[in-house]
Amino acid sequence: MLPQYKVIDIATEEVGYLEKANANDLDDKTANAGSANYTKYSRDLWAVKYFNGAKQGVAWCAVFVSWCYFQAFGKTKALKLQCQPTSNNSGAGCTSAMNYYKRKNRWSKTPEWGDQIFFYTKGDTSTCSHTGLVVGVEGNKVITIEGNTSAGPQVIPNGGSVCKKSYDLSNARIAGYGHPDWSIVDGEDTPPTEDNNKMTEVNYMAKVVAASGSTVNLRAQPSTDAQKLYAVPVGNTVQVIAESTDWCQIIYGQQIGYMMRKFLEKTTSTPTGSSSSSIDAAWNDLLIAVEKMRIALGK
Repeated sequence: MLPQYKVIDIATEEVGYLEKANANDLDDKTANAGSANYTKYSRDLWAVKYFNGAKQGVAWCAVFVSWCYFQAFGKTKALKLQCQPTSNNSGAGCTSAMNYYKRKNRWSKTPEWGDQIFFYTKGDTSTCSHTGLVVGVEGNKVITIEGNTSAGPQVIPNGGSVCKKSYDLSNARIAGYGHPDWSIVDGEDTPPTEDNNKMTEVNYMAKVVAASGSTVNLRAQPSTDAQKLYAVPVGNTVQVIAESTDWCQIIYGQQIGYMMRKFLEKTTSTPTGSSSSSIDAAWNDLLIAVEKMRIALGK
């Protein structure tokens, strides 16, 4: 997995988190919701003295971005990725965070996956008041995950939640993008061991689940870098025919592929006759046989 995808996966899991009214229930996504800017992100970063002071109770969009890098790679490497000093004297302000990238010549007007996006303060192009993570670039759109915002097409600082959003690349509020030096963490995410990647034959039905989003990717191989075959809607039922520590091999419709195990919730031990016709069952058996032959031949 490329290191930027590791950060994006962490951010994606946080979508839907709401800031808290006080220091209670910080780890629960929605409990104790309030407008006092209390979050687990500020708590966790203060515990390792990531910034030059505690940031609990203050606007937390930049804190959220730093937390995602920190969760992926630890304090020292996260600070280096953000071009910030490692001596506990960096702040969490958007403008200062932007300037750290600029001083290291890691500033761009073109977004890339894993970048830190910065937004101008409304009516003031000399400062920034909001930031987030770039999680995709699609046509003329940049896709982001942001902390301390809310749903809607506008740039919304201090919105109180973690949201996935999109903007036109030409949006006048976009100041630019801080581009981390990913060579700092190249090789950080080692491939799965043979044991972790080994598939064991099973046969059960499972429901597709996700903390956020409406679909989950079905892939050609058990890897997040593999070709995407289909986007399976959340709530649909699939047949699981093999599993490893992190992945399941499944049948969905007439397609066979791989889905991350964390997105599947077992519903029945074996496929039931009421869920598919005899023709469907025969077709599934054929798909399984062909896949076994393909694996045996090493193709």
